[in-house]
Amino acid sequence: MLFAMNFFCFSLPAQDARLNNPVIDQQSFTNMTGREPSTISASPVSDNNIGYDDGSAFLYPTWHKGLVIFKNKSKFECMLRFDLVKNQLQFFNSGKPNLFAEPVLCFFLYDSSEAPEKTYYFQSSYPPFGQQKSSSFYQVVCFGSNVHFIKYISKKPEQVYVYGSTSKSVLKTREEWFIYDTKENKLKFVSPTANSVQKALQPYLSDVKGFSLDKHKSISEEEMILLCNNANKTKGT
Repeated sequence: MLFAMNFFCFSLPAQDARLNNPVIDQQSFTNMTGREPSTISASPVSDNNIGYDDGSAFLYPTWHKGLVIFKNKSKFECMLRFDLVKNQLQFFNSGKPNLFAEPVLCFFLYDSSEAPEKTYYFQSSYPPFGQQKSSSFYQVVCFGSNVHFIKYISKKPEQVYVYGSTSKSVLKTREEWFIYDTKENKLKFVSPTANSVQKALQPYLSDVKGFSLDKHKSISEEEMILLCNNANKTKGT
C-alpha cells in the first residue's frame, strides 16, 4: 500500500548530507520556474506492458503530473510514470515515453483522483542493498535526522495456471520495508514484525522510557511511522 505525504500540512526539511538531498518546501510545487522540455536530454523507451497478459508494469496505469529534482539540483515539472519492473522513471515527451539522460535525485507524483491531493515521494542515492543500486528509487514514507522509513516497491512476473487453459504471465506487486540509519549510512531490511522493527530502531528508542514491543505483534505502516518519528526525536546511543 502506498503511503501519501500531504505537503499542505508540512514541508520537507533538509535530510542527511550524505544523500545530497535538496531542501524542499511547498513553494517548490506552486511557484517554480522549472525547465522547458527542449532543454531536457532524453532517450525513447518501449512500453513494458508488452508480453504480459494481465497487470501493468507501472505504479499507476496512466500518466500523472509530477516534479523531478536532478542531482544538479535543477527542477522539472512534467507528466510522469514509474516502471516498477525496471525501477525506472519515465516522462511524457512529444506523445512518447522518454527516459531522463541526467541523473535524478528524487521525484514527486501527485494523485488528484481524490481530495485532498496526495503526493508520493521517491528518492535515490541510498546505499546499495542486494540487487538494488544507489540509483534505485525508494518511496520515502517518513524521515528525520536519525532514520528514514522507506519502501522498495517492485513488480515481478509470475505464471498463473488455470485448469483447462494455458498459463498466463501476471505482474505481482511486492513491497519491502527498510530503515535507513543516517549515523551508520546503512540500509536495514525490516519485516513488519515487532522483533525486526525493535532491532532496527533500538539504538534510537532505547532511551525512550518504557519502550518495548510485544514480540508477537505485527507492525502497521501507521505504527512504523510513529516509531520512526519518536526515534528521530532522540539523540541515539
